[in-house]
Amino acid sequence: MQNEQLSLGIETKPHSSETFIVLSLKEKYFEQMLDGYKRYEYRRKFINRPVTAFIYLVSPVKSVTGIVKLGKPIIGSAHEIAQICENEEPGTGAYEATLKYLEGLEKGFAIPVLSVEKIDPVSLQELRDRFKFVAPQSYMIIDNKPELLTFLQSRRKNV
Repeated sequence: MQNEQLSLGIETKPHSSETFIVLSLKEKYFEQMLDGYKRYEYRRKFINRPVTAFIYLVSPVKSVTGIVKLGKPIIGSAHEIAQICENEEPGTGAYEATLKYLEGLEKGFAIPVLSVEKIDPVSLQELRDRFKFVAPQSYMIIDNKPELLTFLQSRRKNV
């Protein structure tokens, strides 16, 4: 079974340890998560397990401003993922927009948003100065960057 999973390109890391990432996102999508309107994050590429994502808001904000717990991704064809999006946003053109976003791919990802919280923001410049941080275009795993991970965790407001 494990060989079959590897041949499909599915990661098989044990789920016993939490995975942390920095996820780049437009501000409007983070606001929609905070409001409870956006219940899935859609991606062309993603890791196949639940993660804790530190949200890096792209330009013009350019700072890490939140933490989102994301569940195990739903992996499906472009049509299947577009249907999830349409169910979330009926009548908004979400189906067509998602099909266009996933065009040319065999599969896409609909990642459930489990919880969202704001943190004390930290600017891109501070992250660059302290950690030589480069903002990811999509996401970056930071499990192997303990200083950065500890610093970002310390920005939580209710810890």
